[in-house]
Amino acid sequence: MLGIIFLILLGILIVLLLAAAFYPVSYRIRVSRDEKEMSLCVNVWWLFGLLRASCSYPEPGYIVVKALFFRIFDTTPSDEEERDKKKDKKRNGIKKTDKAQKIEKEKKRDKNASKKQDASAETGARPEAAQEEAAGAGEQGALSKLKKIRYTISGLCDKIKEIWENISYYMELLQEEDTKLLFSHALLRSGKILKNIRPRRIKARILFGFDTPDATGYVYGIYCMLASYLGSGVSVVPDFENKVFQAEVLIEGRVTLWVALINGLKLLFDKKLKKFMNKMRKEKKEVS
Repeated sequence: MLGIIFLILLGILIVLLLAAAFYPVSYRIRVSRDEKEMSLCVNVWWLFGLLRASCSYPEPGYIVVKALFFRIFDTTPSDEEERDKKKDKKRNGIKKTDKAQKIEKEKKRDKNASKKQDASAETGARPEAAQEEAAGAGEQGALSKLKKIRYTISGLCDKIKEIWENISYYMELLQEEDTKLLFSHALLRSGKILKNIRPRRIKARILFGFDTPDATGYVYGIYCMLASYLGSGVSVVPDFENKVFQAEVLIEGRVTLWVALINGLKLLFDKKLKKFMNKMRKEKKEVS
């Protein structure tokens, strides 16, 4: 009986692992900005909402993670907590104003005391011993600064010499055929990973304007050159008269963990990568 239960649990675990690897994780990101503030809302869900998470910014920001109808993690503030926060803000504001007044009074006292000391110092004659000590301290400070500058310059020269000596080795290493094949393989794998995680849908409405119409026109010209790549869902409107930036952006996509995992492992276990890393370690040992 225990063996059957164990096999059932093992089967459920394997099914969940396969589902996590092959079933995509969907995400939706909403960003909006107006004249006053910016807001952000992120939603992530997996397996028809069996597991989902959401977060929001700014205050009252929250993070919520749910499995079916159960809350696994929740930072949503209650009504009582929000009231306490408002009261604390008011108290802190009153305390800050009191502290600011005290600091201003202390600054005024310090200024008056320093003015009196300066006036007494100008009227009184300075002793010769104090003048000699001040001159000696100034000479010692100048010598210590010169020594520090000399040490820093010598250290920089040694670093530059060490880098210059190793440039030829690294250039030869980058020009090897195995290194070129490794870089092409890395570009292939990283391209597949980026294609997997890139957004499937982007919708944006942006209104912008700078201090000068010229800058607004330059930025709008760049957008016109890239408009075909951004798609019809992105709309950008320039304002040549006012300095403004307002935006509403919606990004939707999905990520399949298996694609990222298999491409990362293929790159990690590439023999050319091991050879390249061994050559880099060998050069570091010889330099040290």
